Amino acid sequence: MSRAIVFSTLLTRSGRGAPVQLATLGRALRHAACGSDGFGIRSTACLAVLLTLLLFAISAQADDIEPEPYTESAPVAETQPEPEPEPEPEPEPEPAMEEPEPVEVSEYARDGFYLAAAMSGTWYTDVNDDVRERLEALGYSFPMEIEKPLGLGLRAGYRFHPHLAAEAQFQWYASSDVELDVRTNKANAIQIETLSFTGNLKAYPLTGRVQPFLLAGIGVMNYDADEKLPLGIRTSGDAFVARFGGGVDFYVTEKVGFFVDGGYLLPTGKLDNLKQVIWSVGFQYRF
Repeated sequence: MSRAIVFSTLLTRSGRGAPVQLATLGRALRHAACGSDGFGIRSTACLAVLLTLLLFAISAQADDIEPEPYTESAPVAETQPEPEPEPEPEPEPEPAMEEPEPVEVSEYARDGFYLAAAMSGTWYTDVNDDVRERLEALGYSFPMEIEKPLGLGLRAGYRFHPHLAAEAQFQWYASSDVELDVRTNKANAIQIETLSFTGNLKAYPLTGRVQPFLLAGIGVMNYDADEKLPLGIRTSGDAFVARFGGGVDFYVTEKVGFFVDGGYLLPTGKLDNLKQVIWSVGFQYRF
């Protein structure tokens, strides 16, 4: 009876899914069939029952073992060694900025002060017409001529650029006689004397030993007249004046030179009849 209880207990455990070890089951079957005295088969029926129970137990234990689901493993990618990064090319050094070569300035066009003195001459373009008109108003008509006086001039300037200079110019002209031809005898009708002061700007297109230039300036003119005949001509006065002209500088050395120039002096206002065409030849010294 006790053996039957052991078998039913094993069957119950196997049906519930509890694992039964084969060694433990073997010992139990041996004890149930043979007893404690040794191994012996009592009957054929008993042996058949034991084999049936053994097969049932093994089958139940196999059902309790659930097989693990098969999962197809992803193919293992072959690991390749990472390529070594290529060294970055070193930046090319920037080319050095070439400093512009200093422009060589001619010694004849260097910055600096200068002084100049000149002898000059002039002739008045409108005085004859003015005197003639006054004589005709008095009922006279005589041939006349006006002297072309000489004069002196002084200049002081500063060359502040190879192509530019600024200067102050003072100019004086000696007396000029307006003479009437009366029956082959000459009579002095009036004497005229002028002086002027202008500030000029000079431009030099060339900077070598020979330097042509243009000039323009403004200033003041003073006029003084000594009337010999009662013509009613204005005897003195001042007026604004403009100067235009050009010339050439000739350098003997870097400091010493000569110049020749010419131009036009244009007074305004009541002295507009004293327009002058002028010329000068002078000496110049550069500091």
